[in-house]
Amino acid sequence: MRILNAVAITGGVALVGSFYFVGSADAGKGPAPKANICHFDGDTETFSLINISSNALNAHLDNHGDVYPGAWYVDGDGDGFGAGGSDAVSCPGAGLIDNNGDTDDADASVNPNAPEVCGDGIDNDSDGSIDEDCAPTSNCPVYGGTDCYWLGFNGSVGEWCWEPATWASSESQCKNLDSCSQSGGGASGGGCYKWSPSSEGPGSWN
Repeated sequence: MRILNAVAITGGVALVGSFYFVGSADAGKGPAPKANICHFDGDTETFSLINISSNALNAHLDNHGDVYPGAWYVDGDGDGFGAGGSDAVSCPGAGLIDNNGDTDDADASVNPNAPEVCGDGIDNDSDGSIDEDCAPTSNCPVYGGTDCYWLGFNGSVGEWCWEPATWASSESQCKNLDSCSQSGGGASGGGCYKWSPSSEGPGSWN
């Protein structure tokens, strides 16, 4: 900047007559670099991405409630986890969250903190696996009631299954029959026997 008849230069401000010209003591080094920041609007209580001089960055962060840009994702079901595979936006806002680990953002019961529900065919905990750590499913018939049960191979389903041993009329008679080993296959008819005192049938044994 050309200044005529300057009588003093203080802090980059030259006084010429009754006019002030604002200059820079670092003229010639170029403008300060720019930076993106999420600027908070107190009237609308929303953030918007703006580009400012890096010299003003600290003032925005300390005084305006602004924040650095990040990666924010839509949380459609409100479970605290953003939709996996969704595009991120730079600034926070209503309905946005800073992670994208949810494999079903339309169902709040599906998210990385949810328990896995066995047998429903859904990846409840969003870990990429279905029904992990669940007991294997069985095609065996299900029976209930306190009774004697026989463990034998059920050819129609291709599994070892518990079937009511209707020929054992009492608990003592049932217990006097073959005892079951862990692998099954007792002496009587290729199976084994145990008494269930539970109304749920096989699963709780004497």
